Amino acid sequence: MKLGTIENNKFVIPGVDRQSASVIELRRKVQQFSKDALGNLSEDDVRLINLNIYGKSFMMFKGWIPRLADVRFGNLKYNSASDAYEWGRMRTLTRLISEDILGSIGNLISSIRGTEKGVDFMRQMYEKKKEDYETDTGKTLNMTETEFIDLTVKNLRANILDAVFLLTMAMMLWGLKANEPDEDEDPRVRNAYKFAIKAADKLRDELLYFYDPTSIAGLISQGFFPSISLLENFATLLNNFRKETFALATGDEETAKKNYVIKYLLKSFPITSQAQSLLPMFYPDVAKDLGMKPQSQYGFFR
Repeated sequence: MKLGTIENNKFVIPGVDRQSASVIELRRKVQQFSKDALGNLSEDDVRLINLNIYGKSFMMFKGWIPRLADVRFGNLKYNSASDAYEWGRMRTLTRLISEDILGSIGNLISSIRGTEKGVDFMRQMYEKKKEDYETDTGKTLNMTETEFIDLTVKNLRANILDAVFLLTMAMMLWGLKANEPDEDEDPRVRNAYKFAIKAADKLRDELLYFYDPTSIAGLISQGFFPSISLLENFATLLNNFRKETFALATGDEETAKKNYVIKYLLKSFPITSQAQSLLPMFYPDVAKDLGMKPQSQYGFFR
């Protein structure tokens, strides 16, 4: 154990040089692990994407997508930051299935368990992948057979973990839908139920983001820039305010009542747009007067 001290406004650990090669290597690996978990981009990644105006505009709000997509679908390659080879987990699973479609389930179970049959199968995958790597890159794969097997098993287990989480969220969502409150239930209870359904649906969408083809359709339909929806709500606010002013001036109270100017006023700002979705849970009568209805679904096609 070492006792750290503050010297000249710097944190110092006896026997540890902050500029040493080992510290720099450790820092690089920690940054890479954080990047894999959160999807953060390195300066080199940002530099490549910013080579054209379209990539620069897109990455302004979607900078977390490329790395997380690469973790799942990237080809076999060496990552100098983590000092290890990496292979997209979904790509690993697809390769395993494509090797023997009929026996894919048995090969998957044997590989995860590490049985003799599974190890032999992964050795065959290694030899084929080694040839593919040399053909694609023109370089020799400096990865041992043991490292390849360890990486394959790790990716397969990660896929199973993803499947468990997705199945858990699906069962939770089905359970909520099977216990819907009655129509004559208290509005607060029904609104809270719809909020829970929407939250579970949103979480499922987050987990399915890289596996659901409709995610790309939703991304395109909603636009690359999240601020666009706020601008659209602000435009609706101005239009409805104009209509309500004209309706009040002409005595048309019914038209003025249906404009719901306050609802779009709340939607026009980031904080209030999130707060207005909670209003039906606590003040259902006020929300009804303002034209706010709780939604029980989240996503592009649902």
